[in-house]
Amino acid sequence: MQKFHPCPALSTLVALAGVALGACSSDKAAAQGPPDSGDGAPDASRADALDAASSELDVYATGFESNGTTDLAKYWKNGSPTSLTDGSKGHAPLGNTESPDAVAYALVVSGTDVYVAGYEFNGTQYVAILWKNGIPTPLTDGSNDAGATSLAVSGGDVYAAGYESNGTKYVAKVWKNGAPTSLTDGATNATAFSISVAGSDVLIAGYASNGTKSVAKTWKNGVPTSLTDGTNSALGRSLVFSGGDVYVAGHESNATKTVAKTWKNGVPTLLTDGSNDAVAYSVAVSGSDVYAAGSELIGTRYVAQTWKNGAVTPLTDGTHSATGISIVVHRPNVYVAGHEYSGTKQVAKVWKNGVPTSLTDGTNDAIALGVAAYVR
Repeated sequence: MQKFHPCPALSTLVALAGVALGACSSDKAAAQGPPDSGDGAPDASRADALDAASSELDVYATGFESNGTTDLAKYWKNGSPTSLTDGSKGHAPLGNTESPDAVAYALVVSGTDVYVAGYEFNGTQYVAILWKNGIPTPLTDGSNDAGATSLAVSGGDVYAAGYESNGTKYVAKVWKNGAPTSLTDGATNATAFSISVAGSDVLIAGYASNGTKSVAKTWKNGVPTSLTDGTNSALGRSLVFSGGDVYVAGHESNATKTVAKTWKNGVPTLLTDGSNDAVAYSVAVSGSDVYAAGSELIGTRYVAQTWKNGAVTPLTDGTHSATGISIVVHRPNVYVAGHEYSGTKQVAKVWKNGVPTSLTDGTNDAIALGVAAYVR
């Protein structure tokens, strides 16, 4: 059974980043060969990259990889993969007309425990899943499509954000220790993409449709605030809380193009000028510096990019389409997770200070959706 994944996070990644999960038609005729860093330099090897030379940090990435038949939710620790699913419940090989069978979106390490949020196909529907040390706990009963897109652990409590269908619309939800709370009433589509917990406050970014357009939103303890006015479609994709301020990354249409943006306490900053389609998928704050990761259509290819205080740095050269999806800063290093098309397959990657590491060998499609760094 083939079906599109219901989560706007992944469908938006495909549609707005312009990178089909199988072959990107604009790249199909490109020269074959392994992916490169965009400047002719080879990717760093998995053994040497991701702070393997450092004794202080463990760098994790989350995502999925096809095994050629079905798709497996995975995370990588310092480049070494761990499969969270076995592919037994897949519906089809990864391609242009169906979505991954299983995805790991977000990861948090708390003490000796590794928590991962995502989803797995159960044969008929997508089930929101929380994995603790590789052991899955369903957050939904599988009667309707659902997914967990973000994760936070605070004071012994485990929070996940995401969505669940009510049969006709997608409802933005948060789960605390497995107990669900709906953020929207289910009258229109909505999704929670990102969650952060600060003391007693639970902060979430996402979107809710106004019936015709998606409105970028935040929720604080369940109370919504609109970041955009609903004239044009917009999404709040990533949220961090730092120094008493709330930062959100996302994008908003200008009626002709999609504009990458960040918001600080609701005030927008444009990262792109609107002449090209662009998306900011993730935001990070370190000291007074605000970082974002995403992609911009340059010519006929999407270029993975970062922004630091609004100044852009390309991660790829546009030979093949690529996207930066998640960013984390552990000074002095900046890590970005995403993917780049090799000419035949999507390759999951992490960039450290702009230097790429391929997490997969390009035999099968794979995408890295999240990155995190922890002091050992």
